[in-house]
Amino acid sequence: MGRRALIALCEAGVPPALILTYSDQLAHRSGFASLTSIADKHEIPCVATSDINSAEVLDAVRSCGADLLVVAGWSQIVRHEMLSRFRLGAVGLHPTLLPEGRGRAPIPWTIIKGLRETGATLFRLEASVDSGDIVAQERYSVNRRDDAGTVYEKMAEVSVKLLLDNLPPLLEGTAGATPQVDVGTIWPRRRPSEGGIAWDELDAERIYDWVRALTTPYPGAFTHLRDGRRIVVWQADFLDGITVPAAPGEVVGEMWSTRQGGIAVAARGGGVVILTLVQLGDGDVIDGLALAERGLATKGDRLG
Repeated sequence: MGRRALIALCEAGVPPALILTYSDQLAHRSGFASLTSIADKHEIPCVATSDINSAEVLDAVRSCGADLLVVAGWSQIVRHEMLSRFRLGAVGLHPTLLPEGRGRAPIPWTIIKGLRETGATLFRLEASVDSGDIVAQERYSVNRRDDAGTVYEKMAEVSVKLLLDNLPPLLEGTAGATPQVDVGTIWPRRRPSEGGIAWDELDAERIYDWVRALTTPYPGAFTHLRDGRRIVVWQADFLDGITVPAAPGEVVGEMWSTRQGGIAVAARGGGVVILTLVQLGDGDVIDGLALAERGLATKGDRLG
């Protein structure tokens, strides 16, 4: 989101006085995007850091003389000392309709929770997390075929629109804001280790939601083959209205296709999930049918 916002600002003729970007040491994080190439292209001073509140960043901010701080795609809390450096204050972009969904991992939680509508919020930054006054919001729909990648695209598009539409009054000091009167909800941080598929606990549709919520750019949902090897499930489907007499996690058959096939696996309640795109360890991403073709998952096996 930060990269999209920065490009949009430069193209609109309002480039920032200073760019702050994550250092390459954090390249392993989901959604990492360095902004140094954009800074070089537009000859904008840039500081790469892992700590937005560091003395180095504070010195750079003091020197650049910027009036407004815009935070987009930065997952670290901005402390009071940094916020107080800007004459016009600071605003942030958050990928939910605040006060709902404060906190971490908003895109995966949006899908896991089965929301059919969400949005982005431009809000005033305060020392407390995601609690500042709302400047503007933009809604968009989430359908059953969306995954983390497509929701991310929708979120980025409306977030950039929010920023560009409201930047003039923000810079003029005339932008209005509405307090968050509701206590809202806080969505907790998610870790890669929490992506295991709970075959015994989730029905077929919930497992389908789980997979699409954790797919690229996130680390992915995962399960284990009969020999204990872990597979990441990047894409799945489910058969609505069909049940089978099988234990949760049991491979019940193969789905053949001239293009992309899969293996059918029973979920809680007998529903059927089709694993269509998987990755074994650090190997290549393959279609699910290849697991059966290679003898890695056969009918009657239990995944888990």
